[in-house]
Amino acid sequence: MTDDPIVAEVRKARREILESHGWDYHSMLADAMKRQRESGRQVVSRKGKGPQPGVSRDVYGDPSRRSGPAPGRDVQYPADAE
Repeated sequence: MTDDPIVAEVRKARREILESHGWDYHSMLADAMKRQRESGRQVVSRKGKGPQPGVSRDVYGDPSRRSGPAPGRDVQYPADAE
């Protein structure tokens, strides 16, 4: 697999955003939704559709079960740095 500069940029941005929220995905999502509501732009909602079959409602799972990023990923959780 070749190194893609766009993918690297997206991963760097994701890492910086998660770091700013203490690696808490739910905190990051709540902040994004708050900023989205406050933007004054129309927000499209999928209300009533429910989760799609076969998709976990919480894809990140319990934070205590995080084992770190997949092999080859550039994201490191604080526990992995030790």
